[in-house]
Amino acid sequence: MSKRATALSFFALAVVLFIGRKFIHHISAAIFGASNGNMSTGQYQMALDLTSTYSQIPEIVALAFGIIFFLWSLAKKE
Repeated sequence: MSKRATALSFFALAVVLFIGRKFIHHISAAIFGASNGNMSTGQYQMALDLTSTYSQIPEIVALAFGIIFFLWSLAKKE
């Protein structure tokens, strides 16, 4: 696999991790907030505040590797 394709893979992984983290956070807040049977906007916001998300480190690392591989592919091309 070329360095440019590897960089693209890391960029895609960072995007999937970021979107997945946000999706899971909102789904868990909706389940947590709807456990009472009714849910208003304020209750959903409270559920979002109460549910925690995991660290952003995995997507930052994947993005950094993507940038490094992309710059490396540009440097080797010249």
